[in-house]
Amino acid sequence: HSFSTAVEDLAGNQSPKSPETAFVIDTSQVAITITQVLDDEGSITGPFINGGVTDDTTPTLVGQATPNSQVKIYDNGVLLGSVTADAKGSWTYTPETALAEGDHHFTATATTDAHGESDPTSAFDVKIDLTAPGKPGEGTNGGIDEVMDDVGLIQGPIANGGHTDDTTPTLSGAGQVPGDTVIIKDNGKEIGRELVGDDGTWSFTPTPPLNDGNHDFTLVVTDPAGNASEESDPYNVVIDTSAPAQPLIVSVVDDQGNQVGPIEQ
Repeated sequence: HSFSTAVEDLAGNQSPKSPETAFVIDTSQVAITITQVLDDEGSITGPFINGGVTDDTTPTLVGQATPNSQVKIYDNGVLLGSVTADAKGSWTYTPETALAEGDHHFTATATTDAHGESDPTSAFDVKIDLTAPGKPGEGTNGGIDEVMDDVGLIQGPIANGGHTDDTTPTLSGAGQVPGDTVIIKDNGKEIGRELVGDDGTWSFTPTPPLNDGNHDFTLVVTDPAGNASEESDPYNVVIDTSAPAQPLIVSVVDDQGNQVGPIEQ
């Protein structure tokens, strides 16, 4: 709105109009939400849920607010920065400075000329995790504890460096963090992934079957943020499904008594 005034006398003469006084009437309710937080660093990228974990120290916050309002973003109650919502109310914000490892509780407010600063949104919780799991098989970090043969005449655990006729031996281990992912490699090539269970254990059976020959099995462990451990030392297994050649009896020799020597068939 823009108001101006003029004065008119009894004869109908009118003065020039005064300068205009402009103002805005805004009776709309101020709106502000954080709709998602985006990770664009590391091996795991994309949006993550409230309470999620990330290795991105500058995650991007996305939300909706009253169109053209000023959006202020807070982290653990401390102002991080501000942006202006566009004409449709959309806004995004990426921290200019890397955030510290740990828990972050993001909230946002919307400020308009008519209403001032709104109440903050509910918190969008994010944990920044930059610490990779320890090397499997060292210290308290579990590695490949057992490789099991369950086919053929000889079954049971296969020792490191042992032989087997099982082309799908089952690898298993314990002592990992529940929710982490175990990546199994064979001679340096990934052959599968398994999620660590609530009890810290995992097991894996190859599909399809493995070829005859030498197999160096190793592990890499990744956490939900995408941090990866060092590769474990190899657990060596030789798969051999080729039977020995058919034996041949070439002679039977008598070496006792008066008559000794080869015995004819």
